[in-house]
Amino acid sequence: MFDPSHLFHASHESGIKAFYPRIPPAPEVGQNNPCVWTTSYPFLSNYLAPRDCPRIIFGRGPATTKADADRFIGKSKASRIVVIEKDWRSRMAEMPMWIYAFEAGPHWNLFDPNSGVYVSEISVMPLQRHRIQSPAEALAEHGAELREVDNLWPMIEAVSRSTLSFSIIRKRNAQLG
Repeated sequence: MFDPSHLFHASHESGIKAFYPRIPPAPEVGQNNPCVWTTSYPFLSNYLAPRDCPRIIFGRGPATTKADADRFIGKSKASRIVVIEKDWRSRMAEMPMWIYAFEAGPHWNLFDPNSGVYVSEISVMPLQRHRIQSPAEALAEHGAELREVDNLWPMIEAVSRSTLSFSIIRKRNAQLG
């Protein structure tokens, strides 16, 4: 379904014809200029979730120790592990979304190699749009494993102290610990 050479943007809006640079909503990410955000194919699973869903996504990285892999990944064969709070499960199963595909090119700059994020400071038009009926099913099809916890904060704390490659999205929406 997805061409691995493309870059991707997930949205709940179905008819976006062009993407225009915007000021990032979270200044703590370190990008202050207006831009369009995308991700590379290996990290698409980071964004196969409802927009406001707090989540931590992790997998093995070059510095991951066997102890951390055993503790957090276990025997899973998944390329990435996506952990959400249980309260988001029904939305993960039922909330449709659209994945927009873009041609890679020199106007895209790698912003974060740990999460495959690219930014463009110019407007871009998508090549394709894919409808995802169930983000949870799309995660499984993309080789990721979905896990649930009652509260995300203990997992955020533990993974952020580990040697795993990880990304945290919408942390501000996690239940108060």
